[in-house]
Amino acid sequence: MIDEMDRQVTAWIASALDGVEVRLAAPAQMAQDKCIDLYLLDLLPAAPTAQGNTKLFQLSLRYLITAWAETPEESHRLLGELLFRAAEHPEYDVELTPLSPSAWAALGSAPRPSFLLRVPLRRERKLPQAKLIREPMVLRESTSMALRGMVVGPNDIPIAGARVEITGLQRATYTDHKGCFLFSAVPAEPSRKRLRIKAKGREMAVLAEQGVNAPEPLVIHVDIAEV
Repeated sequence: MIDEMDRQVTAWIASALDGVEVRLAAPAQMAQDKCIDLYLLDLLPAAPTAQGNTKLFQLSLRYLITAWAETPEESHRLLGELLFRAAEHPEYDVELTPLSPSAWAALGSAPRPSFLLRVPLRRERKLPQAKLIREPMVLRESTSMALRGMVVGPNDIPIAGARVEITGLQRATYTDHKGCFLFSAVPAEPSRKRLRIKAKGREMAVLAEQGVNAPEPLVIHVDIAEV
């Protein structure tokens, strides 16, 4: 697609300046005849936009433009005329920020009159069509509950400082000195909760179940001795 844009800009310059050669080259060589050097300096990002079910991926091509002729006066005339033609173009933007001496040195040329031309490049991409909703929306209330429990080891000895995590909810807490833990509000459904217990350098998964109005806390037995 960039090569197509090269051809479009080249054709536009050729039509704007009748009889002038256009080269896709860096301004490093003196031309014998009237010539415009069109050098793709860099690519600049542009925010994508969406129109209906089509997304436009956009960027800007930034060209360095210099003019050459038999005399400095003629090269200046060509450059000035092209500059004002570009400023009137509905799709193009002109930048008059000069290149640094080091940039000219990298191009192999002495600094000379020039301007930067920004040309938009767009590519369409079809977005996937959203599926039609064929049934009315159903809202369900979700109640919460407190999840209380106790982590004990062999001989029902409480395990203090154990990490208790509810898998899938990214909720975690630690047992107190009595081995007890509390989640003050978790979804009541599903009633079975997958817990992950970490203590004393060991880890185990537990499938626990506790009703909303359960009078007693969960007791989770783990094969970890209190030390």
